[in-house]
Amino acid sequence: MSDSKRQKTKTSKQPIRFFCADYCPFAQRVWIALNALEIEYEYCEVNLFCHRLPRTIHFREISPSRTVPTLLLHGETKGRDDSIPLLCYLDALSGGRLTPTDPAMAWKMSRFLHVHLDQLTTGFYRFLGHKTAATPDQHHRQPTLLGICLLYTSPSPRDS
Repeated sequence: MSDSKRQKTKTSKQPIRFFCADYCPFAQRVWIALNALEIEYEYCEVNLFCHRLPRTIHFREISPSRTVPTLLLHGETKGRDDSIPLLCYLDALSGGRLTPTDPAMAWKMSRFLHVHLDQLTTGFYRFLGHKTAATPDQHHRQPTLLGICLLYTSPSPRDS
């Protein structure tokens, strides 16, 4: 396993086991947060399509939804999954290092996650699936990464 996929254990405390599929954008969110927060973890690559592999069998036993990402804490028998709740968990675990300290910016971030993340994910998978382009009358309803980023970073008239 390469060093980029394993965070070295720095203390005698057991690290979190991080079940991941490196192609999954949801798992990559948590992976980035684990590294950014310098939280110790053991990387466990899972092949979601081959149900007979020992690591995959173990993963399917501990993951409530059988999806990545899943974190398994030392001493627990059931993992925690779903990327957004896991990001909130890691944020709390780190003392709030992922969220802005400014209440207004924290609200904007939370609002962005709740309102626009599903649209971004749908647009991302539509892009990956090479779906046919929208008709001109549907184009205004298609979310784009640029549009969502601009929406998040542009000041609202109410912010003035």
